Amino acid sequence: MLRLLVVTGSCSEAFELAGVVRALRASGAEAKVAWFGSDAALAEAHQLGLPHADFVHRLPAGAGPAVRYVEAVRFAAELLATGEWSGVLTAGCDTWALAAGTVANQVGTAVVRLGAGQRGAAADRTQQRRRLADHTGTAWFVATEMQARQLQSEGLPSERMRVVGSLLPEALRALPAPPTPSAPFVWLAIEHAQPVDDRVGLAALLAGVADAARSVSLPVRAAATVLGPALERLALALPEGITLANGAGARAQLDAARTARVLLTDSAGHQDLAAAAGVPCVVLPGSPVRTDLVASGACRLWASPTELATTLAQAIASPPRAHTAPPALATLLAELPVLLAPPTFAGPNGLAAPAPAAGLGLPSDADASGRTLGEDEVALAAAAIRSGTLNSTRGTFVTAFERRFAEWLGSRHAIACASGSAAVHCAI
Repeated sequence: MLRLLVVTGSCSEAFELAGVVRALRASGAEAKVAWFGSDAALAEAHQLGLPHADFVHRLPAGAGPAVRYVEAVRFAAELLATGEWSGVLTAGCDTWALAAGTVANQVGTAVVRLGAGQRGAAADRTQQRRRLADHTGTAWFVATEMQARQLQSEGLPSERMRVVGSLLPEALRALPAPPTPSAPFVWLAIEHAQPVDDRVGLAALLAGVADAARSVSLPVRAAATVLGPALERLALALPEGITLANGAGARAQLDAARTARVLLTDSAGHQDLAAAAGVPCVVLPGSPVRTDLVASGACRLWASPTELATTLAQAIASPPRAHTAPPALATLLAELPVLLAPPTFAGPNGLAAPAPAAGLGLPSDADASGRTLGEDEVALAAAAIRSGTLNSTRGTFVTAFERRFAEWLGSRHAIACASGSAAVHCAI
């Protein structure tokens, strides 16, 4: 029987994971939910369908990023020491997902990433965290072929990936229908830090949104999660026609996105949500783009402020077609045991390496004879270089080597060192 630890500390990730947890339990698997975050956010996650959390770690009030990460690592180490887990399921890129994946790598537990491969602008901090979290995985479920190719370009093995489509349509169907709004509106959902880092740029963005919304006679309501703190930090007022949805919880914001006349966003997740809900969507400039949704007409691109009014009018006039994607959840459940089966590979990240030939001598510094290094090792080195992560704290090759070496020795742990001298220092 599969015994899975499902980690989440974000309402948006909990919404997608809720259906996965219910389906796993219905199939006979043991799926335990580990929540890392505030009680208020956990209550909202339950409103979005997340089953009861089996393990809860409450963050200290006012904890900074360093404290959050240390607490997350401790929590993950405590949970992963409680028994033999078949694997850890993570989604998103928050501190808890990254810490749980990292600790699981260190103790040799499989990490399955849901919704992997989403990328945005290279300078965006969310994009960087997503990449780090994805690289803690030993298997990956992705929504599109493009996201699979993104992971492959970073050196991750294609044989450990499965394209399942979006989990959102099934997650939405599990919720009651949202209340009908009193009047049509535009929903502005800014999720990333990049658009709100620059005061002049944010002011221009909001002014363009307000002007375009007036041209189609629609008011704008804005999610306060990211935008609210940014307005306060930058001492910036909203232009006329835009109101901030202060106090609206995660469920209320989800219902707003589902019932909006048009959704404006910088988030790939909201693009997916709009397509699943059948809501016209316009993507803000410089945002990660779901090109498959743009190609299908579910999303439109806003290239410049002068074009937004036209783009909004076009989106309203031509709403997206009904979502007809195959059921992602059934595919995920069928493939999960395959990906969690004990790997048969000898090299890191699932890449096969040749068995050493018998009877070969030891090589010298100036003689390559007797070595078993070949094209497989060249490919692995190239994959590490292409990944851009050339250290063992965030990369995956060293931890995979440590795990395999420990198994070969029959030891619980092995620690790789940069030199023989460093190994002696560690031993002493």
